[in-house]
Amino acid sequence: MNDLHQILIRIYQINCPEKLSNIPTILVEYKAREVELLTKLADKYNLLMEDYLKVNMFQLVEGILKKNDPIFVNSIGSIMSNNSGKERELLAELRRKYGTNFNEIIISLFVTNSGTYDSVRQNNETISRIKKKRIPKYMIISLIALFILVLGFVIFQHYKDKADNNKLNNNLSQYSKDEHLTVPFDSVDRKCILNLDATAGTFYISGATDDLVDIVKSGDFGNYSLTSVSGSNLKVFNLTLENARAHDTIKKNKVNIKLNPTPCWSLKLNVGAADLDIDLMNYKIDTASINAGASTIKIRVGDRSERTNLIFDAGASSIEVEIPEKAGCRITSDSFLVSKNFKDFDEKENHTYETSNFNNAITKIYITAKITVSSFHVNRY
Repeated sequence: MNDLHQILIRIYQINCPEKLSNIPTILVEYKAREVELLTKLADKYNLLMEDYLKVNMFQLVEGILKKNDPIFVNSIGSIMSNNSGKERELLAELRRKYGTNFNEIIISLFVTNSGTYDSVRQNNETISRIKKKRIPKYMIISLIALFILVLGFVIFQHYKDKADNNKLNNNLSQYSKDEHLTVPFDSVDRKCILNLDATAGTFYISGATDDLVDIVKSGDFGNYSLTSVSGSNLKVFNLTLENARAHDTIKKNKVNIKLNPTPCWSLKLNVGAADLDIDLMNYKIDTASINAGASTIKIRVGDRSERTNLIFDAGASSIEVEIPEKAGCRITSDSFLVSKNFKDFDEKENHTYETSNFNNAITKIYITAKITVSSFHVNRY
C-alpha cells in the first residue's frame, strides 16, 4: 500500500514517536495484513481513523447507514447534499447518534480502495482458479433449462399485467376526476378541527370562503369523503382519501382547501409523499400538526392567535416555515441528519432556539420538530 508508510508515520508521530524507527519492520511483519495492523493501532491508541485515512465520504456515510439505519440509505444523496462542506460535523453527529466510532468501516473502505485488501486478492485468485476449470455438461443443461423457465415466467407476467391494466382502465370511470365538497357556515362553531388523511398528492390550504370549509379536488387518484362531528362550540371534519389506486394511468391528486377565517382552527395533516403549500396568514390557528413522509412542506402563519403551535413529524422532507417578524418564536428540534437554517434565532440549551423578542412578544409561535434526513428552514417576514 503506497500510502501506508506515511500513514504510520503520522500515527506514531502523534501517539508514540519512539516507534518511528520500527516502521520498516512493522510493514514487513504486516505485509498483506493491513486491516489487522490498522485495527490494532486504532484500538491501542483510541484513534478516529477518519483523521488518518482518506476515504470517499459518500461511501463512508452509505456504509454507516447500511449498518445502523438501512431505512435511510435511499436518502444518501440528499444527506450528502444537505451536509456539503460539513462532512466532519456529519460524522460527529452520526457518532453521537449511534454511540460508536466507524473505524471498521473506514479501514475496510481505505484498504479495499487501495487495492490490497486480503479478501479481494483471495477472491481474485479463486475466480482465476474457477476460470481454469471446465464447466460440467449437466450444469450447462441446467442453466439453459433455468433460463427457459425464467423467460416463460417473464412472458406470462407481461401478459398478466397487460390484462390487469386493461381491467383497471375499464373501471377507472368509478373514480371521479373532480370533486367539490363544502360545509355551510354556522356561527355556533367557534372552534374547528380539520383532520386530513391521504397517502400522496399536492395540497393547498389558503384563501377564505363564506362556507365553513370548501374543498376542491382534481385528479384520478381516488375519491374523498368529508364527514363532520359537532360538539359544544366545536366541529370536527375528517377528510379521507378513499379507493386510492396507484397505477401508471393515474396522473395526479390535487386538493385545494379554503377555510372560513372566523373560527379558531386546528389542523391535523397525515400525508405520505406529498407536497404541501399552506398559507395560514388569515386564519386563527391554534395548532397545525403535520405527519409526513418524503414531502415538500411550505407553511406560512400569521399573528391572529396569541399562541400558535406548529408540530412536524417528518421523514426525508424539505420544510420551509415563515412567521411574522413581530411574533416571538421558540423552536424545539429533536432532529437527525437535518440541514437547519434558523435566521435571527438564538440557540438555547436542549435543542431549543428562540427569537430575541420571545419573552416580550404578545403573539407567540411554538415550533416542535421531530424530523430526519431533511432541510428545515424558518424565516421571518
